[in-house]
Amino acid sequence: MKPFTLAPVLAVLGLAAANPTPTKPEPPSKRASLPTVTVSGNAFWQGKTRFYIRGVDYQPGGSSNMADPLADTTVCKRDIAEFKKLGINTVRVYITDNSANHDECMSALADAGIYAIIDANNPLYSINRADPGPSYNTKYLQSVFATIDAFIKYDNTLAFFSGNEVVNDNVTSTLAAQYVKAVTRDMRQYIKSRGYRSVPVGYSAADVAQNRMQLAHYMNCGSDDERSDFFAFNDYSWCNSNFQESGWDQKVKNFTGYGIAIFLSEYGCTTNGRDFGEIKALMSDEMTSVYSGGLMYEYAMEDNGFGIASIASPQATTVKELSGFSKFASALSANPAPTGDGGFTSTTKSVACPTKDANWLVDTTLLPAIPDNAKKFMSEGAGAGPGLKGDGSQQAADSGTSTGTATPGSGAVAAGASASSSKNAAVRAGGVNAGFDKAPLIVSGLALVLTLTGTLLLNLANAASLLWHAYKSLPSPSNKVNWAGFYTLDPLSPPSQPQLILGPFQGKVACQTIAFGRGVCGTAAATQQTQLVPDVQSFPGHIACDGDSRSEIVVPITVPVCKEGREEEEERRKVVGIIDVDCAEVNGFDETDRVWLERLAGVIARCCDWP
Repeated sequence: MKPFTLAPVLAVLGLAAANPTPTKPEPPSKRASLPTVTVSGNAFWQGKTRFYIRGVDYQPGGSSNMADPLADTTVCKRDIAEFKKLGINTVRVYITDNSANHDECMSALADAGIYAIIDANNPLYSINRADPGPSYNTKYLQSVFATIDAFIKYDNTLAFFSGNEVVNDNVTSTLAAQYVKAVTRDMRQYIKSRGYRSVPVGYSAADVAQNRMQLAHYMNCGSDDERSDFFAFNDYSWCNSNFQESGWDQKVKNFTGYGIAIFLSEYGCTTNGRDFGEIKALMSDEMTSVYSGGLMYEYAMEDNGFGIASIASPQATTVKELSGFSKFASALSANPAPTGDGGFTSTTKSVACPTKDANWLVDTTLLPAIPDNAKKFMSEGAGAGPGLKGDGSQQAADSGTSTGTATPGSGAVAAGASASSSKNAAVRAGGVNAGFDKAPLIVSGLALVLTLTGTLLLNLANAASLLWHAYKSLPSPSNKVNWAGFYTLDPLSPPSQPQLILGPFQGKVACQTIAFGRGVCGTAAATQQTQLVPDVQSFPGHIACDGDSRSEIVVPITVPVCKEGREEEEERRKVVGIIDVDCAEVNGFDETDRVWLERLAGVIARCCDWP
């Protein structure tokens, strides 16, 4: 649930990275006390014992917080104490600083019997799904390889993710799959070339049914050097359900005989009271022959409501265990990892590459060759990592990009290969909906601005302007936005008949008041749920404030309900306003807009002085 897009988040602060310096090849050092985990057949192994991932996704501060929890001993030791109570054996860390020292935190995790799965990308250095070719460049790979250097020396580094949710439900995003697969190939080759131990590398896929199996097959087709060591995907379908009703039985059938290890990189529906019935299934013989466990999303409570622990501030020394904390711990305790080999398959195999169709636009089995300027890293090392204060890589095509397709069996350019352009491929496929690709910059920049002021009216006015100009700078249909702004809760409206009143905005004259439950805005306020409407004319009771609007997204802004000066449990929140963005074209918004606007709503909720 953490897609990375093109904008360098900290560019708003004017920070830049130093040029990397070459490093001499040297053997990895031993820094932890746990036995290493390997992958063999379609399973993970701790020595000769089958290893099941029983962990949590770990991103304190949320996806908009550009901080590495494993580089801050106060933070990591605070949370490791809680991890011990849960009884987990793995954490996934989405953002790390490849210029920082992680010895103390990784050692503390090892002492607690916990492994780490590290995402090699971060919002600054990642593949841009809207235009992947230029973002697959030397500067990007240098950061990826530096992250490998930073963590491969620890025995409790379990695996690396080569990408996270790069391919989503926008069909044109499938064109980015060949670049993600190329990165996976490059990471595995870098580990081998540097003489490191063979830490598994794989991809974390979004919860998108329309392309899940095609993407899984794509990551496991071709020559051995092109295939992933494992495939992981996010799955939130187990809601008030069971093994059959959730569709998990069918997924087991679909992945039976798949050929490599799989696990869930995120799971945990929030509409079922979070009883974590998934764990019983994951640890049962119904699944262990195919799945190797999973990671519950997520540890720290953020605005999306998935967390099981509340942390007041990034540097807080205490943690409030929420209701989901004990439920998750109990589910793990009641369903231990099974003994024996779980019915695993001892041999691995490749599968046939998917063919192009309406949901899958990749029409070649060839991968982009590694950029010429990046080949030196294989022998010289990546050098010092840029960390989280670099200027990013998505606009660094001038550092060197791929000049053709690779010969299967190597990352080198094939003889006679022609230069490829992902942008041209996207145009041939019908164009790219770039979505909210400047979202990290908007969220981080706005957080800075809002923190410096705090005054509600000033903050909303600046936010409306920032939203308007951000959308206008993006490709169609995003630049067809015709209204962007806010409505806030009318403090004079009776509790039995609440209404919204117009706040700061950009666009034409708008409705001054909207009752809860009326139109798209009122529905979002009444339900406390984002309303993503592809065609407003088909929405029951739509209020046509601007007749030019054809699609709309409305995100509620909520704050905790307080009682006697103290926040109640996380389930109790109240609406204080909404973000409303209209587009003059049908289908102007997608899931990317929803995710980042919800994060923006969280920033506004925290940073403004709401009455």
